[in-house]
Amino acid sequence: MQSATRTLAAIAVLIGGGTACQTTPRMPGRDVDVTAQGRLEQVNPSDIAVLPIVLGTAGVAPPTDTLRRSAMKGLVRRRYSPLSEELVDEKMVPLEPAVEASAGTGANAGVPVAASYSPGDLGEDAVLEVTVLRWDDKSWEVRRTIGVGISARLIDPRDPLGPELWGATVDRDFRVPPDGPVPRPDKALRAVCDDVFTELFARLPARDTSIDVELPGDGGGDPDL
Repeated sequence: MQSATRTLAAIAVLIGGGTACQTTPRMPGRDVDVTAQGRLEQVNPSDIAVLPIVLGTAGVAPPTDTLRRSAMKGLVRRRYSPLSEELVDEKMVPLEPAVEASAGTGANAGVPVAASYSPGDLGEDAVLEVTVLRWDDKSWEVRRTIGVGISARLIDPRDPLGPELWGATVDRDFRVPPDGPVPRPDKALRAVCDDVFTELFARLPARDTSIDVELPGDGGGDPDL
């Protein structure tokens, strides 16, 4: 009997030790720093104009088109409706060369700005601006890891110079999961870009789709009929 008791105790220790060694699931948004928490939930925007990605430092070469599409997918997961890239790009106005040369100041010094967008041109509810602050892909070929620093902010097109509706930054390494089949390099890069905005937007309040907006003529029928 004592032998059986010792055996059960040893099994319990092994099980407990194995549980203690398990990796704690990583909480989404843990590394995100929310820099602005404004009137986003009160405004509850739907249509979002996602601007072309801005480079916040010289010498980085991120896949801006892929990041932009990943940002749009990230918004959809939070129940927002990003406008098509084509619609937004059609409204981009090229800047004069002199303006481009002087546009980069501070963190953006030396980074040319090719075009600008006037908030509200498409009747959107909010505008998303994304800036790449760091893109370190030296370990990409060997470890499929990229060091990424990105900031994002949502602005109100009715008050573009006023307080941001929401803003946040994330800066950490992102990598393709080591388990499972090895994806093609292009798919692997898309997966990493998607993960960046899954992480960043984990701290973005989801749009409240339960609010019904009553349109003119939708008051429950014509009382005169």
